[in-house]
Amino acid sequence: MPKRKSWIVLLVVGLALLGCQKKGEENTSGQADTTEATYTPPSDGKITSEQAETYIKAAKLLNETVLDQEKAIHEFVKIHKLSDDLHELQDSLFLKEHPKVKEEYEGLFLDSQKKLDEVYLKVGVNEAEFTWIGGALADSVNEEVRKKVEEALRPPTGDGGL
Repeated sequence: MPKRKSWIVLLVVGLALLGCQKKGEENTSGQADTTEATYTPPSDGKITSEQAETYIKAAKLLNETVLDQEKAIHEFVKIHKLSDDLHELQDSLFLKEHPKVKEEYEGLFLDSQKKLDEVYLKVGVNEAEFTWIGGALADSVNEEVRKKVEEALRPPTGDGGL
């Protein structure tokens, strides 16, 4: 299981780095720009049932997307015979000798960001609202909603409920 966590961490860090568009840089992806979207939370801090359902749908789809990308990175590492920590991608000599590897790696993350943006568009939420909902679930005013979300997102145990 620790190996899986390292893949997820690498994916999230990579997405965060590639998702940061320089101020004033034009979005040429053809996708809606969810990174610039804002959300103003309600003054009472309460999550609506509609927001909870949207959050659940988005979280499930985002998880599937991350797992698919994890597989793609694993295959990339295998094909290019890279180490699990991908330290080669920080090595200037390696990158000079293997420019296509860096290109392909960057392409994986650009593809990932595009797929994550598509999830937000599909469920009708922007990243700012999704993030707010995730944080607001910890607030005691949302205790009932939190229980509903936790239940909906709880992974199947696979052990017959034991």
